[in-house]
Amino acid sequence: MLKLKRKKFMLTQNEVSKLLGISNTYLSMIENGHRCNLTNDLIIKIRDLYKLSDDELDSFFNIKNNIN
Repeated sequence: MLKLKRKKFMLTQNEVSKLLGISNTYLSMIENGHRCNLTNDLIIKIRDLYKLSDDELDSFFNIKNNIN
């Protein structure tokens, strides 16, 4: 889902990883669901950058509105 959203916004993985302050490899792992134990700060950055709804956020990260 995140990869599709990123592509919808016509952003490259390199651009997004720089905006989030993480490596391309780490972003790829997140987009592919291999890294889901993220800090709240990173989740907030991802939510804002990808314009995720609460339902999308919960669906991808399996959280229940624990993020401000």
